[in-house]
Amino acid sequence: MDFISDVVIKLLAHRIGVLLSLLTGGRFKGESGFAWGLAVAIGAWYCSPLSQLP
Repeated sequence: MDFISDVVIKLLAHRIGVLLSLLTGGRFKGESGFAWGLAVAIGAWYCSPLSQLP
């Protein structure tokens, strides 16, 4: 189960990074876009009720 959540968070981070790159005209590309996406994805995960499930 832990592997699945890792894959989902990384996929979500990648998508957020791509979206940031498109919205900012390429300012957030590559690692910086992924880093921002990862921060948003992890923040959203820990604030969601799903993170409280056993």
